[in-house]
Amino acid sequence: MIKAVDLVIVPDEILFQRSLEANRSLVSPGIELGKRHTIPHISLCMAMIEESNIPVACEEIKGALSGIKIDTLTIEKIYQHGINTVGWTFKKDSWLIHLQQTVETILKKYHVPVAPQAFDCFANLKYGDPAGALLYVNQFFEQYGGSQYEPHITLGRGELSPVHHHIGDTFEGGKIALYHLGSSCTCEKLLENF
Repeated sequence: MIKAVDLVIVPDEILFQRSLEANRSLVSPGIELGKRHTIPHISLCMAMIEESNIPVACEEIKGALSGIKIDTLTIEKIYQHGINTVGWTFKKDSWLIHLQQTVETILKKYHVPVAPQAFDCFANLKYGDPAGALLYVNQFFEQYGGSQYEPHITLGRGELSPVHHHIGDTFEGGKIALYHLGSSCTCEKLLENF
């Protein structure tokens, strides 16, 4: 069975809490961020991976991460796209670009594009548009990785109050984890902590 996965930075406790607060401030957020499911995160790389290859990919990722220091994250701007989707975009510091490129190189080897309507690759179909999420993950390497990578946390849908902007705020980097994706590119089930 193929799983849609996301290798992510799980923010430190302060940024995690601010993400939850910002999500709850939205009038109709579309997604409800939480502490165990649909967690706030910064995607590093998404892929479709055969379930039997996940442990092998994780071992390779662990080896690659041993030489990379997780540094601070700085909110650079608010982004808004699509159907009022809002979030924070982070400064592309050299350590973050290096980390993203390193893990993308690994996961790309295991990526197996899936057919449209193959929604069983998701952990759940709780939110969003599964066809859109499937397309996003299938196209990650060509459209959203490499030089096009934009580190961000999606907070939901709506208009973000100025009290939740936090432009220029800097946070500790957090930890790296692999999650099974839900149908709105949400992190739903923890597969591995690094």
